[in-house]
Amino acid sequence: MAINIQYEELFIEESLVYLQALNDHLLKLEVQREDIEIVGQIFQSVHRFKGIADTMGFIRIADLAHCMEDVLDLMRKRKLPVTDALVDLILESIEALERMVDSIRQCGDGRGEVSLLVRMLEQVGRFA
Repeated sequence: MAINIQYEELFIEESLVYLQALNDHLLKLEVQREDIEIVGQIFQSVHRFKGIADTMGFIRIADLAHCMEDVLDLMRKRKLPVTDALVDLILESIEALERMVDSIRQCGDGRGEVSLLVRMLEQVGRFA
């Protein structure tokens, strides 16, 4: 059991680093909409975050991150424009990830209601 707690603590520490990077990159993107490199940095952070969440068994977190990753991939390939609405949706998704990581810290479950965000991200991907 102590090993699981150690892995969970490591997950939380790494998650906080990725979430801070996501917030920092998103702030840059709000100012520099045409900079696809920033979208790529956000994509990479989400991709790595998704990987550690999936490895730890936090499936809801990994699912939301996967949907974010799909939309960001379309943006970095210029199949979707960087719009206010998309930046807001990515920001809402990051905030949901933060709440779920906080839930892990508080009670270990990582639960959060993200089905609406997942559906919204999936719909964006379908219309690209």
